[in-house]
Amino acid sequence: MKVIEKIIKYDDYNYVEGILQFKAYGRKTKDLLHSEYFSIDNISSVRLEIEQKYLSPQLPPGINKNKVSTLALPDKIPTIIDGDYSKPFGIIYDEIIVDDAYVDSNHNIIGPRFNSTKNGSDLNSTIEIKVYGLIKIAKERVETEIQFEITTIVHGNGRIEVHPLKDSYQPGDVVTIIAVPEMNGGFNSWRDNYTIYPQKFDLTIADEDITIEADFKTKIKPSSFKGSNLERGKNFWESTSFTNRSLGVEAIGCWEILGYAFSALFYGAILILLLLLFGRVLLVLAVIGLFIWLLSLIPIRIFSWRILQWIIGLGFLILLLNGGANFVQSFNTYRSNHVKEKIKTVIPTKEIENENTTIDYVHHVKWKDYDSIPYEIDLVINSDLVKNATNYKNSQPNITSEASYTNLLSNLYHKAKKDDYVRVLQKLDSIRLTNNIEKTHFAEVMVSMVQTIPYYAIVEKSCNPFSYQDSMIRELLLKKPCEPNIRHGIKAPAEFLMNLKGDCDSRTIFLYGLLKSRGYDVVIFGSQKYKHSVLGIALSSDMPHFKIINNKKYYLWEVTGKNYIPGKLPTQISDLNYWELNLN
Repeated sequence: MKVIEKIIKYDDYNYVEGILQFKAYGRKTKDLLHSEYFSIDNISSVRLEIEQKYLSPQLPPGINKNKVSTLALPDKIPTIIDGDYSKPFGIIYDEIIVDDAYVDSNHNIIGPRFNSTKNGSDLNSTIEIKVYGLIKIAKERVETEIQFEITTIVHGNGRIEVHPLKDSYQPGDVVTIIAVPEMNGGFNSWRDNYTIYPQKFDLTIADEDITIEADFKTKIKPSSFKGSNLERGKNFWESTSFTNRSLGVEAIGCWEILGYAFSALFYGAILILLLLLFGRVLLVLAVIGLFIWLLSLIPIRIFSWRILQWIIGLGFLILLLNGGANFVQSFNTYRSNHVKEKIKTVIPTKEIENENTTIDYVHHVKWKDYDSIPYEIDLVINSDLVKNATNYKNSQPNITSEASYTNLLSNLYHKAKKDDYVRVLQKLDSIRLTNNIEKTHFAEVMVSMVQTIPYYAIVEKSCNPFSYQDSMIRELLLKKPCEPNIRHGIKAPAEFLMNLKGDCDSRTIFLYGLLKSRGYDVVIFGSQKYKHSVLGIALSSDMPHFKIINNKKYYLWEVTGKNYIPGKLPTQISDLNYWELNLN
């Protein structure tokens, strides 16, 4: 990853408004019935008295920046500030702009004249006009751009080509990856996340560095030479023998001996993997099988049960093969979903840098409510709010009980309710007013918006499903994209708004605060058995899934899938005995 800094140079436009006074010298140019026109050939005794200041980015009201003065003004104009005529400042203005009221349609100055003196057609007099003085202040700001790198690693005789080839790439750039083998070789496969890709494929740069590894195979030509040394080596590998009567094993030739050694390592590796996958149950079975197999090593004259040994060995082999098949299936599912996660289309994040160097994270969301009425909205959150929310959440104590979890939810809600929802609620209120949405329907509009956002598992540790013994967590991580290393395994509302990646309780705490702020009576329910969190809302309904809290019905509302209405849970989590109140 590279952070590229760009220096942007710009000017701050600052204006002053005031009365420009000068002595003008000229000649009569036109004589009308009620007026005379005089030219302004030269001027002197210039003075500007400031009445108002406008600092960037303010503009004087009604200013016409095209009415730049054509007067031959001095470079440095004496300027009166705060009515102090004793200390005029000599200020250099970038432009003097005349107010529209003092310029006619032909761009002639029409200000009042004082102390005029005529000499035939010549005239000199003092003129006062309203002007705006522009002062440009050169500034610069630093913009940072994060770009990502592609690293290629080759195994074998070949090379990896990247087109176009650059030092770094912006997110969204598309590159072409090609595996090019040498003349005497061939392309075997890609490694890691790219094993299913062809020899040439296009790749879209995401928000991370990319490492691509390729395996190449070498075509070996048959050897055409013979000799006594070669023959002796061949005889050695073919004639070497190994015998163990207690094990019932006799191997002829080094290749066969190596085959037995490789088999032992192979089955040992499978056993370790199965232990990691299936835990203590398989360990107990393996210990029993090992004990029985060790009994079979007793000499036949002491304990003879060769037939039983073969039966047990066959059963143990079936167990290993079944476990291996389950492992391959689980790994393929994980790899398939992991690749899908890389190329999964998510709601793109637009980052807008503000003048105070903070960033606004903007997501344009389109969705339909339960009546298929379409809506769209820009969800916006500032980087300072995200940072404050993250620091506050990370400072909370570890979750050790239901009470500590409830306390965490309550703290996150009270931290977020003051500032984090302001801009989102402004947008939602605009939708409500524009579409004349009544209160119950408005709750459905807000929840259906969150239901539309793709689900992300949020975990405190690794996203690798094989790191967890719990089958429900492993199954979830095999099927869903994941964001790792999130403190407490939950996101505060501002963190959720930053990238719209959230699981069940990240969504329920976000919606809890959103609905609370608009007067809805909502709660949060949680289930240890289902390892899930749902919203609860008090309203009139005839749906079957509700819990009574303080003599009031709260209808359970699933928020991680589309089109779930309040009071109607998915069948697999619909047993109400397993749902408890987390936050009221």
